[in-house]
Amino acid sequence: MANLVKIKVDGQTVEVEKGKNLIDALATVGINIPHFCYHPALGFDGNCRLCLVEIEGARGPQIACNTVVQEDMEVYLERESSKNLRRRTLEFTLINHPLDCPICDQAGECKLQDYYMELGPYESRMDYDKKVPKGKKFDFGCNVVHDQERCVLCARCVRFLRQYTKTAELGITNRGELARVTTFPDKPINNRYAMNIVDICPVGAMTSSDFRFRQRVWFMQTANSVCHGCSKGCSIFVDHNQEKYKEDKVYRFRPRPNDKINGHFMCDAGRLSYQRENENRLKSAKIAGSPESTASVVAAAARILAAADGSVFFVVSPSWTTEQMYSAKKLAAHYHGKISGYSTGTVVEGDADGILIQDDKAANRASLELLGISQDKAHFTRYLRESEVIVLLGSDILAGRSDEQVQELRQELEGKKVLLVDSHLTESSRIADMLLPCASFTEYAGTLINCDGILQQIDAAVCNENGPVAAEVLMGELSGNAWNSDLAAIREELSGKVAALADAPWSSFPASGVALDKKEAHA
Repeated sequence: MANLVKIKVDGQTVEVEKGKNLIDALATVGINIPHFCYHPALGFDGNCRLCLVEIEGARGPQIACNTVVQEDMEVYLERESSKNLRRRTLEFTLINHPLDCPICDQAGECKLQDYYMELGPYESRMDYDKKVPKGKKFDFGCNVVHDQERCVLCARCVRFLRQYTKTAELGITNRGELARVTTFPDKPINNRYAMNIVDICPVGAMTSSDFRFRQRVWFMQTANSVCHGCSKGCSIFVDHNQEKYKEDKVYRFRPRPNDKINGHFMCDAGRLSYQRENENRLKSAKIAGSPESTASVVAAAARILAAADGSVFFVVSPSWTTEQMYSAKKLAAHYHGKISGYSTGTVVEGDADGILIQDDKAANRASLELLGISQDKAHFTRYLRESEVIVLLGSDILAGRSDEQVQELRQELEGKKVLLVDSHLTESSRIADMLLPCASFTEYAGTLINCDGILQQIDAAVCNENGPVAAEVLMGELSGNAWNSDLAAIREELSGKVAALADAPWSSFPASGVALDKKEAHA
């Protein structure tokens, strides 16, 4: 248990963790101190002065970001003299700031807007003609667009590139009103985490060229999820919106703070992977290329599976949820078939960078191991050759193969029935006799286990009426509804049959996930 101390804030006694600075400590009890330059992942810098507070016995105002809480400390935030400190600091920040709010991408999630509404001053004493003009649009590279006029010189971006990526592409030149954030000559930002500076910018100075002018943030809904880009499983926010007469659509992924996994950041590849959710979707069931109703294809597929008399081979994606993998295993057992989690193209040797990015690009390989689903190549090759019916469950068996290997695999599949269940059109969808669409991961709930053995939950974000159902529901339908395919029922069964999941808190899942015993998680 954390070592707690009692302090007074405007006369009210609160208990906070000893050793934390005032900003972080008071945030845990719902008291927010305005600040620009401080960020929990970057430490204090003390340059914005917006977090000035009055402390009993101190010689003068103190910056909260570099003031450690102590027993019996008395802090004043709401005294008029204390509020005036922050108000005047904010007025100084606003002197050369443009009136861009109606066209600024940050509007609606801008700290400068929030603090202005909270503190004022509401009437400017600055002659507009005397404002120092600055540049409006600078391409800094890696999808980062900078607006100098909006910059409050908090230096978060500069410190991120020095401390986190250690690439140091940005610096601050000149002094006073002429100070600018800029790149070095002919050296744009060039690293795999660059777009995080858009997130940590407290105002609209750093924007994403991918998201600029595409959606007002107050129109979007947000759901908790997990990035599927690699086995790290970074916690993310999925921001989506359904405009009138249009389908619900994902507009961006953002890192969701999680000290167990990704801290406050995520890689750019994972961030931009939201684009896949809106592209190349498998939207209708098909038999021999002709669109059919999902029910008719499910019925036809079930007849083929039953007639195969056990000569059925199921290949499941290493990125499906734990619940979907378990349902796939049950479906294989129901038809007396074999199952494999073997995949090609899901490991990129040497791609890991020691920060977040992993070589393994599968989101849930640990669950294959947990459920005892073989990933052995020889097992895959044998039953692919011996089975009459091949069922591809989110698995693209043609991915990551050379042209020669693809041709060999196509020849191997000649004369066999191939059924594909997937959310997207893939190379393997071209060789399938039957196609069944299922929901993508932003459209259903489930769990994943990352490379560190942490079980995380993803929540359903996008909801398109009459859209494809989740894969575990299709598994149940393909079995002739031989079991309850409701998510809660599957989880109850998992808890009873898988030791590592016996105590999983399904009904009240922590946002940061649950650390499983690593021996159990990778059994």
